[in-house]
Amino acid sequence: MEIYFLCDCQSNLQKPEIQIKTMKKRWGSYTSSGNILINPELIKAATV
Repeated sequence: MEIYFLCDCQSNLQKPEIQIKTMKKRWGSYTSSGNILINPELIKAATV
């Protein structure tokens, strides 16, 4: 899976770490440390 990020070169934002985690009630979340958690069921979802 490839994920692309567009960054403002003048900001100090860094590319977040992306992790896959099974969650019962969420499709994903963002942690206070700057990581993105994605539910694998979201990845399996059909695209239209």
